[in-house]
Amino acid sequence: MNKKIKVLMYGDISKLESTMNHHFLDQLTLASDEITQEPNTIKELNDYIKNGNFTHVLIPDEHFHKLKGNLKNCNVPVVELLGDHWAPWAIKRKKKYIKENGIQDAIVFSERFHEPYKKIKLHTVLFGFDSSVFKNNNLERKIDVLIHGSLGGDTYKWVYPVRNWLAGILPEIGIKEGINIVYWKHPGYWFKNNKDDIFKKQYSEILNKSKIAIGGSSYWRLPLKKF
Repeated sequence: MNKKIKVLMYGDISKLESTMNHHFLDQLTLASDEITQEPNTIKELNDYIKNGNFTHVLIPDEHFHKLKGNLKNCNVPVVELLGDHWAPWAIKRKKKYIKENGIQDAIVFSERFHEPYKKIKLHTVLFGFDSSVFKNNNLERKIDVLIHGSLGGDTYKWVYPVRNWLAGILPEIGIKEGINIVYWKHPGYWFKNNKDDIFKKQYSEILNKSKIAIGGSSYWRLPLKKF
């Protein structure tokens, strides 16, 4: 008889809660039976695992590492939710983190760009969204075209070629043709004092007021979260 899987999500939950959206934390939570950031050492973590009869530990990526030291001596398999695994400037750092922590399996958001991670098993899932917030609120659509999200100021402009191109040409077209064009600036990746819920509500509201929302699939042509 197979042993029932019981998953503990472990990482820096406080830091996860301060990101611009809760998608990462929500997905980790939904895939786990319990979440914690309580243990600080591998002994404390292994004791927590034993006391809770957990069979696996699910962790976020290297940005949210909580343990003093690494996870190599964890008593159960460790699975990582590996974010942005395709970004060329992050691959070396991510591979180093995987190796240091003895990770054998990772969950990713694309079936492509797996080549650098040949030594571990990558399991693909899709992005999701918070349907309790992002829904049709039947607001008046006063905005003709909404340009929303980063234009690469936090990374590189070439990351979002279509979005940057449209952001450059649409305002002038809007003036000439009488089309209401609005740019919703990227809020940054980190919030203080848990302002995430306020941002999500505002973001949902402006989407509800728009007839067309310009996103883009990035340089890598990926189904990003904005889709």
